[in-house]
Amino acid sequence: MALIIETGAGVENADSYIELLDARTFAANYGLKLSDDDTAAEITLRQAYLHLAIYEPELQGKRTTIEQNNIYPRTGVLSNCVAVDNNLIPESIKQAQVYAAASIQEGYATNNIDNGQALSSFSLDGVISESYQAGSKTKLNNTIQGVQNSIYPLTKVGFYASPCGTGGSNTLSRDDYFYGDC
Repeated sequence: MALIIETGAGVENADSYIELLDARTFAANYGLKLSDDDTAAEITLRQAYLHLAIYEPELQGKRTTIEQNNIYPRTGVLSNCVAVDNNLIPESIKQAQVYAAASIQEGYATNNIDNGQALSSFSLDGVISESYQAGSKTKLNNTIQGVQNSIYPLTKVGFYASPCGTGGSNTLSRDDYFYGDC
């Protein structure tokens, strides 16, 4: 089944921001791998499209339509101090989808729970006691660095670090922690 492309119009049932051919070109240009099988590659692009939804709390602006099923199109977004038209999908979002697809292709599991901790012992003797293997850490979600790098200019933090934001001020507000209005 062919991909249903979100064009910026809030396409109902969209399942990709990028056409397969364009995704393959981007992947090849940057040394990323997508399946040679078109059906498998499209499935991976759909999974990557859905994966991008976890980044929505970090993004500037808000969705433009009730019909859209993912993070773009958006209104109220600046990318490197330039207003992003609310009826287009930024190239960086398309790139982020390809980075996510390539990571999924290489084994990144979008539906597994991985808190990054390797438990070495656990006890309930009146009080919970846990110890972890050396080098393990806690994380909320795995990060695909290519995705994070691609969307950074579109994020709230990216805006605040830009010259049109606070220019990299060291002060944070409640909005920086995503408690503000949508």
